Amino acid sequence: AHDFALVVGVESYQSKDLPPAEFAERDADAVARHLRALGVPQGNLTLLKGSEATAGRIKGYLESWLPKNATEDSKVYFYFSGHGSPELASRDAYLLSWDGNPQFLEHTALSLNAVYGALGKLKTRRVILAMDSCFSGAGGRSVLAKGTRPLGGKIDMGGLPENMVALTASDKSQISGT
Repeated sequence: AHDFALVVGVESYQSKDLPPAEFAERDADAVARHLRALGVPQGNLTLLKGSEATAGRIKGYLESWLPKNATEDSKVYFYFSGHGSPELASRDAYLLSWDGNPQFLEHTALSLNAVYGALGKLKTRRVILAMDSCFSGAGGRSVLAKGTRPLGGKIDMGGLPENMVALTASDKSQISGT
């Protein structure tokens, strides 16, 4: 099969100031098992959990591994379970990697727009993206920089490329709990 998957689960973070995203790694394991059952070959499935799920490694798989390997016949799956965070000045949404820091999101985390962009550039027939994160700054799967307040429905979650379907735990105006 030509299908590929990048599955990420971050439960505990490098920064001890961040609360755990409970069950995120268990969920990533379950998604990986399900994708294998759907026919994604073991060698085409990358599972990054905990301290393996750094911003650099996730970006490497998104921006190098997938473009080098996925073909026009491929279906690509991207799953992220862990904290999301809003960047207050730009109102952009970010996925918090293991080494992510809400104080320095653009340097330590993954911009949702950049994730969409990397997946949208793939020459594949279909990209299926699923995220169990919250970007409001409130709720069980969202964190904020210290001293800031939640933004609620004012987050820019970006636009989806034509070849992509996204399944999210919450919309930009909703809060995702645990």
